[in-house]
Amino acid sequence: MEISGLSTFHLFPVLFMLAVVAINHVIVYRRTEKRYAIEAERLCAGLTAELRMLRELYDQNLGLLEAKAGYLLSTRSPVVVYKSNLGRLTSLLDASIIQQLVTIFARNEQIEALLAAHATSKAGLTFQLTAESKIDALKELYQQTARELDWARMALEGRGDPAPSAHLRFASTVGLLFSPQPSRQPGG
Repeated sequence: MEISGLSTFHLFPVLFMLAVVAINHVIVYRRTEKRYAIEAERLCAGLTAELRMLRELYDQNLGLLEAKAGYLLSTRSPVVVYKSNLGRLTSLLDASIIQQLVTIFARNEQIEALLAAHATSKAGLTFQLTAESKIDALKELYQQTARELDWARMALEGRGDPAPSAHLRFASTVGLLFSPQPSRQPGG
């Protein structure tokens, strides 16, 4: 009996240390998860505000197109939170939201590129429309991306799932914008 009691007595410090290490890991894990949850909540708040601002610019541009104002506002400048937190997106947000955000901001860049190709940039903040600007196609792009903005904002706010991406509709619209222009013959 004394031998088994002695071996249990010698194992007690080892078992105690293992229990302390296990409890420490549980506590650190919970703190880390709580910190990530807070960071994700803050990132979602910033992205939601950015999407709201982008939506307002889209609405302004749609209004300018309807009013035939002849110019559009650039939507590139308010995209700060997204660009500065690209690395954190993958560790803090769900894959469906990441896909939606990347699609939206890529489409925004495509709209800006199309405007740069078919309009005259004024100080990088506005675009003067020309006869080659393809107003109807731009309206459709703004409307499609605005819907995607609303779905992503609702998903970030926890009010719904992001809608499936409309890559085919978007690709067909981009095809309209990049359709070949009639070649201009010199002197004719």
